[in-house]
Amino acid sequence: MLTGLDRCVADGFALLAGKSVGLVCHQASVASDYVHILDHLLPLHRAGKLKIQAVFGPQHGIWGHTQDNMIEWEGYTDPRTGLRFYSLYGEHRKPTP
Repeated sequence: MLTGLDRCVADGFALLAGKSVGLVCHQASVASDYVHILDHLLPLHRAGKLKIQAVFGPQHGIWGHTQDNMIEWEGYTDPRTGLRFYSLYGEHRKPTP
């Protein structure tokens, strides 16, 4: 049995070719090869085969960098990927005008 992510990895993310995508993920968003979805998508993004517009992270952040106990985190530009990360658990929990 394959997960949806494993199927996308197997076909080279063909479904996303030429598209702009937003990604909701966290530290456990890995394929069966133990590679994070961002690390699978970054080479395609950098080659212009798809565009990662934004990355959204839940309460504990994209990489699990915040702890339990309801700690909010704000978005930032990730230094490793250069992508903009948006918090779904920051001060604003719905779009602002």
